[in-house]
Amino acid sequence: MTAPDLSKYRAWCLAQGHGLKTVDKSVRYLRHFERKGLDLDPAHLTEDAVIAWIARARESGTHPKTLNGYVRELNLWSRFNKLGWHLSYFRRYQPVLVDLLSEEDERRLRSVRFSDPSIHARNTAMLLLSLDQGPRREELIHLRLSDLVDTPGGGKGLLVRRGKGDRPRLLYLSEETRQAIETYVDHYRIRSDPSALFTSRGGPISYGMMGKIAKDIGRAAGLKHFSWHRARHRMIDAMLDKGVSLPAIQEVAGHSRAETTVAYASRNALRTLTEREIRNFQKRRIVEPESPPHLEDLTSVVANPPGSMRERGGSTGI
Repeated sequence: MTAPDLSKYRAWCLAQGHGLKTVDKSVRYLRHFERKGLDLDPAHLTEDAVIAWIARARESGTHPKTLNGYVRELNLWSRFNKLGWHLSYFRRYQPVLVDLLSEEDERRLRSVRFSDPSIHARNTAMLLLSLDQGPRREELIHLRLSDLVDTPGGGKGLLVRRGKGDRPRLLYLSEETRQAIETYVDHYRIRSDPSALFTSRGGPISYGMMGKIAKDIGRAAGLKHFSWHRARHRMIDAMLDKGVSLPAIQEVAGHSRAETTVAYASRNALRTLTEREIRNFQKRRIVEPESPPHLEDLTSVVANPPGSMRERGGSTGI
């Protein structure tokens, strides 16, 4: 099996409008497929061969969410090579209860303390930034000291230069978040890298280390599961509850499509409306119970059911 030249594929993906990071991720997927024994040579790559390979991955325990990522990249490879087939995605059932952070959860997260002053200042700054403006994890690790800028309105902001799809955007910092970041930078930032905003003793903070930090914060707060993406959801949910407009939320969240932001709003509104209607129903249902009927009344009803011939005075004979 000869490894395909992916340079033309990269150029094609970029020409289709995919971001550089998305293209790099797609190439990594294809190389992973090759290591797992899938021949990507267009002359040999049939739909049946791909389905059989995915079926073996499923039998070995690969999660449907992961397999859907495989399907997405293989469909893209099929389009590039004009192979003429398109695989269907695995069906995924969304949970009935959306796992959102509550106000109490946020309070507990904000109260977390770390023994090392440098680590505490860094983790607090990242947490407040996530709850305040909701940057993605990959955007957090690429922030630079030079990205701290003045906003047009006279406040402080962070310029996300490498957003999803390579679209830059400005994050508007609250006073609390600004103070936390400036305190961290001025007094506690580990100078293991000259330009990275968030650092560790080994250099710029990594994607994997971000996940470990989130896990540590969640454990210290007593939460079963916490991630930077949950903090992002909390930010969007809080803005919706406070009446922030959808275009403003779309801009801050970095959503390329308005439909993505509308989906958050629809879910938020539906959840609120549903709970209000159910609670009102429950209140109306709780009334004083009627007195139970007397035994002779029940006997009379059984002997003369409503609408019977005897009740109407007619004959019961045939």
